[in-house]
Amino acid sequence: MTHDNVPPWPPDLRREIPEVDQLDPHKWHLLGYDTFAREYYLYFLAFDTEMEARLAAEMALWDLEDTQPTQISGGQGERGIQDRVFVIGPGGEFYRIVLDYDGDSS
Repeated sequence: MTHDNVPPWPPDLRREIPEVDQLDPHKWHLLGYDTFAREYYLYFLAFDTEMEARLAAEMALWDLEDTQPTQISGGQGERGIQDRVFVIGPGGEFYRIVLDYDGDSS
């Protein structure tokens, strides 16, 4: 389902992730990035607020730590192959969530 009566996502984002047109651009969403396959994937979750999306992204990172442990994958570091998690918001705002060493997100 595409959302025809709302502003489009930025063209560069739509080229990179064509499925983004299935998301409501008035809501916040999560995107994953498979560092091994070098491709994005959608979580198909929608949030009313940025804070809800950030909290869900943190949970996704903890889930990744269970399925792709840092000891094996190299974690979220530059050379690590653990999947990445991004928040995408209204108007195409797009940024990565990373847990710091204290378990907080940034």
